Amino acid sequence: MCSRGIGQQNSQLFQRRPLSPGIAGGVCVAANVREGFSRKDDRFPDRLVEEPLKSGDKEIRLMDYYRTRELTRDDVERMLDDYYDERGWEVERGIPTGEKLKGLGLKDVAGDLEKRSLI
Repeated sequence: MCSRGIGQQNSQLFQRRPLSPGIAGGVCVAANVREGFSRKDDRFPDRLVEEPLKSGDKEIRLMDYYRTRELTRDDVERMLDDYYDERGWEVERGIPTGEKLKGLGLKDVAGDLEKRSLI
């Protein structure tokens, strides 16, 4: 919150504890899980993986970082596995575990998802 024009003592009333990216991300992902989103919603469209983009007479394909080889659907799925694993989420469903949410200090959020049998 902007504290311009407010004295030092009063500006302290408006200070909030900043959210870490892990906590903020955990809340967003938990909201998506509650609404039914999962790994199935984290897919590139088939067309992006299977068909090249055309730019004039050039074809642009989905490539690895070094542009040494074209990526397949299996490559993209393995990268998604790694993404979930690095974050401590369930790889198969693509959602955070209850332990991960609790570790972020989101015990109430984890409890709500557990009560709904979503995690």
